[in-house]
Amino acid sequence: MKKILIIFILFFSSSVVAAENDVYYCETEKFTIVKKNLVETFKNEKFKFKRNENTLQFSGTGYFGNTVMTIEWGHAESEWFFGNYARTDSFNYKNGIFLYTFANHIGESKIVSILATCDIF
Repeated sequence: MKKILIIFILFFSSSVVAAENDVYYCETEKFTIVKKNLVETFKNEKFKFKRNENTLQFSGTGYFGNTVMTIEWGHAESEWFFGNYARTDSFNYKNGIFLYTFANHIGESKIVSILATCDIF
């Protein structure tokens, strides 16, 4: 009976681990833009992305639109990966939490900060 229970747990627990080609549905909890004399806080926004071998492919409207970001480190079966977009943006995903930052001095200097929770489907 113990062997059957262990096999059952191992079989079904592997399905909750993220893998390539999974689609992540996310909603921001905090979305702010900091400028020299101003901090703007935006309403929560939903977005989704597909995790490929070396990229995150965002789709839809909103802040991320149809952006593709490069995964610098991660494992196909890991719930932790991070990377960047154009070396000015960075993201970090771990166990359902997606963090994103953008810092730039081109044009108006600003910092964009996003914290979102995600589910995998």
